[in-house]
Amino acid sequence: ETLFNLGNYQVAVGDSSQVSHQLDQLKALRTDFSDSDGYMDSLKECADDLSKQCDPAGCSGIEQTVSDLGTRWYEVADQLQHQVATFETLLAHWDKYNADLNALKSCIEEKDKQVNETIIASDEPANTDKSLKKLKGLRSEVQDLLASLSQLEKNSENITSHLDDVSAFQFTMEQSQLKQRLQALLHNLDTVIQRHQTEHDKYNVFKSSIKDISGFLVSAKDVLKAEDPNQSADEERLRPRLEQLQGLSSQFSQRSPDMDKVNDLGCKLKLTDKDSEKLQKLSKEWQQLCSDANQRSKTLQSHALLHQDFHSKCEQWLLFLAQVEKVLSAKLATTYEGLQEQQRGFETFQSNMYSQQQVLQSIISDGQKLMQEGDIEDQRQFQQKLQLLDSQWQSVVRRADQRKSIISNQLSLWNNYRSLLEKLRTKLTHIERAIEGQQLQTAHIQQLRVMFDSLKGQQEELQSSEDLYNQVQEMGKLLQHS
Repeated sequence: ETLFNLGNYQVAVGDSSQVSHQLDQLKALRTDFSDSDGYMDSLKECADDLSKQCDPAGCSGIEQTVSDLGTRWYEVADQLQHQVATFETLLAHWDKYNADLNALKSCIEEKDKQVNETIIASDEPANTDKSLKKLKGLRSEVQDLLASLSQLEKNSENITSHLDDVSAFQFTMEQSQLKQRLQALLHNLDTVIQRHQTEHDKYNVFKSSIKDISGFLVSAKDVLKAEDPNQSADEERLRPRLEQLQGLSSQFSQRSPDMDKVNDLGCKLKLTDKDSEKLQKLSKEWQQLCSDANQRSKTLQSHALLHQDFHSKCEQWLLFLAQVEKVLSAKLATTYEGLQEQQRGFETFQSNMYSQQQVLQSIISDGQKLMQEGDIEDQRQFQQKLQLLDSQWQSVVRRADQRKSIISNQLSLWNNYRSLLEKLRTKLTHIERAIEGQQLQTAHIQQLRVMFDSLKGQQEELQSSEDLYNQVQEMGKLLQHS
């Protein structure tokens, strides 16, 4: 009867309070069994009496029976003692586990609260750097909590190995829920950190660009402080100053993409009021100085052309046409950085191109005066040449616009490709981290099912990214062909 009852306690069932109740029942069973020592004593006395009345063979049988029963008695007592000790050890492990688990849950609650507060605070532009540093620190702390949970799971094997499958599943379910909660918290942190890190990097680019452009505008002011020799006919004074102003206008054109980029970043970033005012002031100053440089360059060139003969103007125009052919026939760059450099160079070229329009207009004007004064013998042929010059200019404008459009389209294609590639990398990084969190090790079937469901979710997320992957592939092929 005792062995039958003991068989009901080979594995623990339920939670710690139920196991504690089972231990009490085991101890009661042990006490009842110990209290039955009298039966064994009575049996021995009875055997002694029988042995006095039996022959040697009967005595031997009685002694053997008593010995076997005594051995069995002590074996059952040892089993009872062992099972009681096992349950006591199990409860001791369980109490420590509950203490560690409750401490971990409190840490997770506190960490969850800190993460939410930091994320809310990080939306303020003035707190970005401080919040980013704190978010990274919190991420490290959440990873530590995941490591503590993994260690707790490992330690809990001392408990689950003594539980039935149902109880073991219920026991590990809370661990799985905590793990999912920490992984969700980690994913949320990764997303926010990635967003703020991107904004932080963009803001550093913004600050660096503001500093660079401000320095350029200071040097531009120094150039524009000097007076222009608009009343002078001395080419030695006119030419250096004109080249200086034209060079400044070219620099404004070349740096125009930089200014556009800064304004674009200013629209996308959450700037402080101070940064917003600084950007507005910079943009306004840029427009004023750029306009001033272009206008003064144009005015001085008009004045210089008045003192330049028809022949030298024609030579200048022919040199410009040779430059045009060289620029427009150049092979298109095949890299993102190369295209950016080409775009800058083309901005400078276009700035110079429109300054040369004044030369063309002056040539046509001088030519018409020469015809009116009768200095041209074959006026019809000369008129055709002047018209040809105008046609050449229209062709230059058209080809330049086409070239600019091609470069802009290629850069737009590259920007789309880089943006899609970054999105895909972010998704894949998240999936990789989630998979790394699923440590395939010896576990109960229920734990393996939870891990399987989680991995299945990651598989579905990966499949949902297939369209994005295909877009990146197609965009990459377009860039290769172009």
